[in-house]
Amino acid sequence: MRCSYCGKPGLVEGKEVCPHCGSNNPTPETLGNLAESVIRIFVGTILGLALLFALLFFIGRN
Repeated sequence: MRCSYCGKPGLVEGKEVCPHCGSNNPTPETLGNLAESVIRIFVGTILGLALLFALLFFIGRN
């Protein structure tokens, strides 16, 4: 694998530190973690928009 910081090959899978530059490379997210993050973002956005519209509706009624 290549280092995401210096770009040199030789990064051992499972180890997070590059032997060339010493960069602490984050391990790539698994598909499950990525899907969970996307779902959380969508749910948060939908709930936020619903709360905003409810607030605007109640302000508009008064």
